[in-house]
Amino acid sequence: MAVFGRMENALDSWGRSHSVSPLNFQYACAMSGLMCLVCWVVGFASSGFIPSIPPWWDAQQTAKHYRDHETGIQAGTVMMLLSAILYLPFTIAMARHMQCIPNIDYVIHTLQLAAGIVATTTYTVTCMALGTANFRLAHRPPEITQAFSDLYWIASFFEALPFTFQSFAFAYATIVDPRPRRPFPKSIALINIAVPVLYFPSTLVHCTTTGVLAWNGAISYWVAVVGFFVQILVDVICLVLAAPSDICARDKSCVEIGEPDSHDARGIIPH
Repeated sequence: MAVFGRMENALDSWGRSHSVSPLNFQYACAMSGLMCLVCWVVGFASSGFIPSIPPWWDAQQTAKHYRDHETGIQAGTVMMLLSAILYLPFTIAMARHMQCIPNIDYVIHTLQLAAGIVATTTYTVTCMALGTANFRLAHRPPEITQAFSDLYWIASFFEALPFTFQSFAFAYATIVDPRPRRPFPKSIALINIAVPVLYFPSTLVHCTTTGVLAWNGAISYWVAVVGFFVQILVDVICLVLAAPSDICARDKSCVEIGEPDSHDARGIIPH
């Protein structure tokens, strides 16, 4: 019992320490967006997907790539799964700041949060397709590997739509924020509007195997990926800079998570 008592005291002391303060937790959630990008790059690089494999490859060529990079894809699948999970706290941190905007409709920050959850969930399932494509390579026809590989690539680009809704909701919230000490400059909204527009051509990757709209094309792959990285990096910087000000804790107009009484039936913050 004495051991448990010491453990209880140690954990209680740690719980009151600065290392687990709300401010540091906000930093961690903001930086999870950066770690999401890092894990994705490491996963893609180890899988031999930078640049991506051509969609015009036949089944034998596709299966050969998976055999040549079998260990790398095994590790890369885990890294990409971790990337998907790390996107979730980043999304929640954004939603938390959006809740602090006076008179913003409940639907806006809920849409942003829901879209982020959908994006996280769908990419997690997409990574399962990649892991399955790389499984039992020596004991099945190459056509099966190619089918799962196609599923992974096509599904990956179809996820552009949840990201688009999430970005548009965040941009709207930034534009309508009337506070003089708002955490995000309104110019950030332009990035969160312009970049998602670049994702739309990526939803056509299932229609062609060649050209700029293919999943290894200039528009569907390179433009969309670079734009996504720029957008996330900008949003991460803004979240990190906003954390020390602790705007949500001091602003009386902030809607507390889990307190339905803090807004009326329409989701509007009362004055």
